[in-house]
Amino acid sequence: MKKFFCFMVGILLTLSITTFAASTVFTDENTFEDWYKDAVINMYNKGIVTGYADGSFGANKNVNRAELVVMMDRLVKSLGENNVKTYTTSDSDITLYIKVGEEFKVQLNNPGDGGYSFDPITYNANGSKAIIQASYQDIGPTYHADNPEEPYYAGDFGKVIWTFRGYEPDETDLLITISRSWEENSKETAFKAHIVVSQ
Repeated sequence: MKKFFCFMVGILLTLSITTFAASTVFTDENTFEDWYKDAVINMYNKGIVTGYADGSFGANKNVNRAELVVMMDRLVKSLGENNVKTYTTSDSDITLYIKVGEEFKVQLNNPGDGGYSFDPITYNANGSKAIIQASYQDIGPTYHADNPEEPYYAGDFGKVIWTFRGYEPDETDLLITISRSWEENSKETAFKAHIVVSQ
């Protein structure tokens, strides 16, 4: 297990390193050693490691087989998704041209601030099978250990990432809306695009 852990650390260190910013990701980050600190933050930013429920990373804890499999699965997906284009709210109202099997992502801020939530996504209307939803990822807010009195910033509800894949040659409109469940006529468009899928 130790050899495999060293192998995994080697892989993590060879991937691109994200510069550590002012915010702190894990509650025990002040105990990190320099030789792996950037790698841990980088893997967190890529969604490969998430830490424990108490907000700690647990650098000195043993990794069990279940945790290892989950991290390896995320790593494999991450390596395969490096070339996947990601779109945000600022890209709304575009037309995307993709091929069957090609993937794209939509990444939006969680609209929990103000009581909003995402509505069911609309796509493939009128019997179209142009795209399928390949995955969904809900990334929670960033933990700021340098501010223990307010470790989560007001209004930060994290991000949501959907991955879609071209399924059949066809066209469809993709629409992601938000609304308040208790308020009529509160629906707002968060993202929309026209998708054209070809062979």
